[in-house]
Amino acid sequence: MISNYGYCDKEGYGYVKYIIENYNIDNNLTIINKNPSPGIYSLLKLKNDKNDDKIVLINFPETIDGNIFDQQIKKYWSDESYIDISKFKLIHQYGNCYYLRR
Repeated sequence: MISNYGYCDKEGYGYVKYIIENYNIDNNLTIINKNPSPGIYSLLKLKNDKNDDKIVLINFPETIDGNIFDQQIKKYWSDESYIDISKFKLIHQYGNCYYLRR
């Protein structure tokens, strides 16, 4: 699965699976991928966290101008609503992948 869906690239399957297994995540989790993709919710039997309390960011490099917490991120690329990342606490980071909790 990781070779097809990536660890901390592509859809981030390996990283999300790591977070689920190591942080006792139930089936509610919001996954936001900087590179829009079909998603991996069904592969991992997840539901989108409607409260956005637990977020995994995939493919989000920090920039020279600021870090990831200075950004407002769209939950869905086709939507105009944003999530204020500054209101979250970093729980785990691996490369360009982040697990955040409110």
